[in-house]
Amino acid sequence: MRGLKFAAALLVVTALHLLGVELWSGFSLVFDLFLVLAVLNALDGDTFAGLWGGLAAGLVTDAVTGGLYGMHGLADTILAYGTAYATQRLVVQRPASVLLVFSLAAAVQQLTLVALSLLLLPDPELPGFLWVLAKAVSSGLLGVAVFAARRTLLARIGLWRRSRAAKIRLRG
Repeated sequence: MRGLKFAAALLVVTALHLLGVELWSGFSLVFDLFLVLAVLNALDGDTFAGLWGGLAAGLVTDAVTGGLYGMHGLADTILAYGTAYATQRLVVQRPASVLLVFSLAAAVQQLTLVALSLLLLPDPELPGFLWVLAKAVSSGLLGVAVFAARRTLLARIGLWRRSRAAKIRLRG
């Protein structure tokens, strides 16, 4: 079930990314929706799900954005696995810690992509420092917003289920 939810979210993120690129050509320089999805998937601490979610998100990123196939796949796999491993040992619940996790994940991804570009490409085009900073900030803010919305939605669903179960018990 979790895999199906992730696949559906990946389809939604792909559609939003394609729409964003269509509306603004610099969208992928500032926003990385695939990164946010991979990190959000890894925040529960399941390293296996983080590993495969990061790989899937990264490979779809490579397919959509072009460039050398597998670079984002490797970078997102590393950051999602690292995020899942770190959240097994740390409590990541407050907005400040969630912001830090998403921003650090974006910075790690960008550093990994720069290192891979320098190693694999004959004449790499490296992003400017301000673009890397903008991506880290936007990923952090977007990650906090999605994390908070998800937590609120799950709390409301839980409340609805409990109240529904109480009504059923009273009638039965």
